[in-house]
Amino acid sequence: MIFHAADTSERQVLTSALESSESRFDNLCQLVGDGCCVLDDGVILSANKHAVKMLGFNNPSEILGEDIENLLIAPIKGQSVIASLTSLKAGQQLVCQSKHSDTDDASLNIAYGSVSLLGSTGQSSPFHAPSKRAITNRR
Repeated sequence: MIFHAADTSERQVLTSALESSESRFDNLCQLVGDGCCVLDDGVILSANKHAVKMLGFNNPSEILGEDIENLLIAPIKGQSVIASLTSLKAGQQLVCQSKHSDTDDASLNIAYGSVSLLGSTGQSSPFHAPSKRAITNRR
């Protein structure tokens, strides 16, 4: 007879803390007046109602799982939207347009930032959240 036991209490505490942190972050994104998306390698994992509307859609389920490259017009010819975003310095914004917007003159100011959950170790961590993008209308 072989018996194998593992202490998973630390893993359960970390999982619970991550779920709680994700929930708080999601609630915050839903409350802000600007558009807010969470992306992983350019793919939308979540978006608040403001971002959905600014990108030209009615329901978050319409854009979840979509590549941001398919939703925004790259402002710099020959450079991807993600490359343009990741090259921004703190406080800078990228001005571009949605491919699905009803109006041709509605520019979007997009800011880029990285969000780290459960602290940062300076190394690749399984608890590093995807990048966050905030979107605001520019008239």
